[in-house]
Amino acid sequence: MSGGAARSCFEVAPVLSPAALTAPSVSTDESQSHCAVSGERFETFWNDEEQEWHYKAAIMLENPLGSALAGSLVLASAVSTIFKTTH
Repeated sequence: MSGGAARSCFEVAPVLSPAALTAPSVSTDESQSHCAVSGERFETFWNDEEQEWHYKAAIMLENPLGSALAGSLVLASAVSTIFKTTH
């Protein structure tokens, strides 16, 4: 896509980082305690490696996806469900 045109929600765009594909989790964010796509509450766990609380099986969107904005926290399973239904 060129010229800064708006991105369609049906275009394939990199949503997952390579790290998120192996063991998805993100640092907790009290302002985002539920998945921006499914509305499900995130499960928290202590990440020993990073010494902080994380949301299990969650990722941060690098690009908008449906009604979820870039930077939103979502369950990896919700992203894969949307991807399967649109492709």
